Amino acid sequence: MPFIDFAELKSRITIMQGAQLLALALKPSGNQQRGSCPICNTGGDRALVITPERGLFYCFPSKTGGDLIKLVAHIKGCSQNEAAQLIQSQIGGPV
Repeated sequence: MPFIDFAELKSRITIMQGAQLLALALKPSGNQQRGSCPICNTGGDRALVITPERGLFYCFPSKTGGDLIKLVAHIKGCSQNEAAQLIQSQIGGPV
């Protein structure tokens, strides 16, 4: 498993670009983006919230939150290392 610098990876892609890679259906709500969580399937269309300015997400049904890498890990059901590899494979660039 190659080393991926999480900080460097997150400097090259925003959390909203990550949400697009995940094909999340989000709608603006003030300074946030909200939608249903495709993993939890509960909580309606406000269950998942992303705050782009802070680069953070929170899933209310699972009480899980964090950065871009944790978002991908949550949606894909994988570890953070696997999520970082997935992002890296999608956007390319240095490992």
